[in-house]
Amino acid sequence: LKPDPKPDPKPEPKADPKPEPVPQPEPEPEPDEPTELPFTDVDESRWFYEDVKWVYQNHVMNGVTATTFAPYSNISQATLVTVLARIANVDLSSFEDIEDRTIASGRWFSAAAIWAKQSGLLPDYSTFTGEETISREQMAITLVKYLQSMGKDTIDPAQTVEFADASLM
Repeated sequence: LKPDPKPDPKPEPKADPKPEPVPQPEPEPEPDEPTELPFTDVDESRWFYEDVKWVYQNHVMNGVTATTFAPYSNISQATLVTVLARIANVDLSSFEDIEDRTIASGRWFSAAAIWAKQSGLLPDYSTFTGEETISREQMAITLVKYLQSMGKDTIDPAQTVEFADASLM
């Protein structure tokens, strides 16, 4: 009998069997975005048409009715805080059950108004005005506070900017 040869100190690795592919779920189809606006008061020839289309398709703003956007109407504090909450992707469901004596409960804007108040976005000297028209001053204060809350620089520029139509503002 012959002795067995010495075992190879470096055995060749065996190829691993190819793993079975894991089936991937089909991606959810993107909801069809409307190509046309449903608003009868926003004509395609108007300079703001594409902007209205963008805010509508991105769920930032809805119309005041199913077929009316009201582009020439004044804006309310309720609309402004709702738009800002949508831009910031705030989960408004966490503000739905919060009561505030200065904000009407159960309205379309209530949760956004409570979010804005708790976030310090409302002008310090005012109460929430709801659906009443707000002044440009109130809107400017709210927008600056929103930008600051997002970490944006709101310091006045070193050089002022002149506009040809500044007298109209």
